[in-house]
Amino acid sequence: MTPTLFLDTLHLEYPVPPEIPATAPTLAKRLHALLSTFDGNEDDFAAAWREACAALEAIPSVPPATVTLADGEYWRTEDGALVPARVVKEADQVKDGFVRNVAAAALQLSASLARFKALTLSEGHSLVELLGANFGIEVGGTKGNVTFHSFDREWQVELAKADRLVFEGAELQAARAALEKWVAASEGAPELKLIIHRAFGLDEEGQVRANELFRLMTFEMPGADWARAMDALRASIHIAGKAEYLRVRRRNAEGRYDLIPLSLASV
Repeated sequence: MTPTLFLDTLHLEYPVPPEIPATAPTLAKRLHALLSTFDGNEDDFAAAWREACAALEAIPSVPPATVTLADGEYWRTEDGALVPARVVKEADQVKDGFVRNVAAAALQLSASLARFKALTLSEGHSLVELLGANFGIEVGGTKGNVTFHSFDREWQVELAKADRLVFEGAELQAARAALEKWVAASEGAPELKLIIHRAFGLDEEGQVRANELFRLMTFEMPGADWARAMDALRASIHIAGKAEYLRVRRRNAEGRYDLIPLSLASV
């Protein structure tokens, strides 16, 4: 018996599913379609059911560390070895569950944000072309930056392009040597020394920290070593391509636009 017929036998009066926004996640759209077929049409219900199941199967997941063999359950270590479950500490099992749950949620959020950015940028560029071709309206600056507003101007979407700058080459090594010499000779400026060490401590991608290097270049310090280091830093800046940014804002009661945070550090 299909779920539709089963519900009919219970004589339930199920309400019409609420409307969902066009920006709703794919899984929500599949669920909405599934609920919308509770009208006795079994073919439509079956199709929606299959789509909903496919959407569920596509959800990113983190496989467990356990393996079940004929003689019991084992936990896989980082080198691929199998450890009997009975010797794995309960605390380690609890930590493993926490990490895997968070990692699975992070994968889902990352994939959703990637789709959101790609779709928004694509639709934004298409809108710019449409406005220009069909309405003769030129939108955006010379660098391709453009800002759209809702009709009531409560919402704002900004699409921005910028050069992606990196520090590299022999000039960077010269800057580092000059700064190390400056640090050794300087008795003060402990905050600057910390910034220098942080800037040249490689990040997770094996690169120097560009933000810290740009911050260093805002300081004016005496001495030839500092001047040589800043000249070398400026010479080491190269353009590594273009980066596209998406910012969404909402107007507050004072008339200013507040950024809607899309990063964990900002929410």
